[in-house]
Amino acid sequence: MKTKMNGIDLTDSWVLGWKITEPILEFSVEFSLSADSPLYRTPKKDEWTCYRKGLLRFEGVTAVDGLKEEADVRYSIDPEGSKDFGNIESFEEETDHIHFSGDFGDVRVHCSSWSLQIE
Repeated sequence: MKTKMNGIDLTDSWVLGWKITEPILEFSVEFSLSADSPLYRTPKKDEWTCYRKGLLRFEGVTAVDGLKEEADVRYSIDPEGSKDFGNIESFEEETDHIHFSGDFGDVRVHCSSWSLQIE
């Protein structure tokens, strides 16, 4: 289970939403960054680690299995009033697809590439 990559802990990151615009699938995420990430900044006063918004982006998508519609997923409202759909509980790069899971589903994405883009 690969949930920590280059100083990013996906199990402590928050999914803010997702959309498919063929052939791209994008997850908006508030990423949890550890001090070993080059993008790490001193945490805000009310945070225990550095959180930065960004995208988990899949390109050249040919199939998406197991992804729920946002309207069908229970969400939480944080103190600032924004929604989150939980964490990414697992993330594995398989031979012909990416497999990851969370409250949004047990998802398999067949794609040509994927990337993390952090603001």
